[in-house]
Amino acid sequence: MSGRSKILTWGLPTVGLAALVAGTTLVAVNRPVSAEEDPPRPPTSAPPVDASGFIGAIGVSEPAGEAIAIAAHTAGVVEAVAVEVGETVEPGALLFRLDPREAESAAALRRSQRDVAAAEVESLRALVPPRRAAVR
Repeated sequence: MSGRSKILTWGLPTVGLAALVAGTTLVAVNRPVSAEEDPPRPPTSAPPVDASGFIGAIGVSEPAGEAIAIAAHTAGVVEAVAVEVGETVEPGALLFRLDPREAESAAALRRSQRDVAAAEVESLRALVPPRRAAVR
């Protein structure tokens, strides 16, 4: 006999196997089931006219061989869309307008930081003795 306990030899692997089976069973039984839902809006359909001159897509819209880059210079929430589906758009035309509140608050923060810096400069200038401040 090797001196090992029968509990260590057979008991621990049996408990481990039982825990594995119980855990697998509990995960399989308690897995959430998602019900099929209707889409939030009807799917996009082709216009009733000849669609050869239109581009319609959800996601990336690219003509053959050339990518269209539609993006804003900064990230933000779209406040208004200025074009309709199927409308011809000229280069440089307004497509959408972003909510300006974030940019306005950033500009106000920068203005207040500028005012604080100007006040600090003035307080430091007040510390310089008048004789030493004269430059010839």
